[in-house]
Amino acid sequence: MTNEAPPKGRGGARPGAGRPKGSTAKTRRVEENLTMLELLQEVALGRLEISPLQLKAATTAVQYLSVKTGDGGKGEARQAEADKANEELPQTPAPKLQVIN
Repeated sequence: MTNEAPPKGRGGARPGAGRPKGSTAKTRRVEENLTMLELLQEVALGRLEISPLQLKAATTAVQYLSVKTGDGGKGEARQAEADKANEELPQTPAPKLQVIN
């Protein structure tokens, strides 16, 4: 075995790859009062860098902590609107039905 560079396309360490030695990471401490959705928004806007493991955990957790409108709140919202509209209408008694022979 010699100390030759491996042939291209075979993997392994590459010269010049990665973060320069002595530099510090651009990450900052995540505030504890952020929700998972807010955390993902900060990452998407480039204001915050997190590890791939943290990103995976936040993406998984946001599904359980934030309800999409179509998943549960849409029918309830429509029912609330219908109830409100029903209250605004005047209440009239039902008509009396009579049999005439």
